[in-house]
Amino acid sequence: MIAHGINVGDVKKLQDAGIYTCNGLMMHTKKLEEGQVKMQSRLEEEEEAKAALMSRIQRLTKLILVSTKNAIPACLNDVPNHQ
Repeated sequence: MIAHGINVGDVKKLQDAGIYTCNGLMMHTKKLEEGQVKMQSRLEEEEEAKAALMSRIQRLTKLILVSTKNAIPACLNDVPNHQ
């Protein structure tokens, strides 16, 4: 790896991580990139699910507000506030 321009300190760190060849380094890099793509995809899926849940919560909240507003007896609306 030193012949390919990787300094001695970095070679030691790679070897400590179990990477001994340039091919091994390329394979390790590819695995990391694939993992990053999977994580990004999962994050996007979670964001879509979050948006769908927030939309559902907003609709249910509006429904509850409308239904409770209509459930208040008319006679209670005429009672003056005592402050």
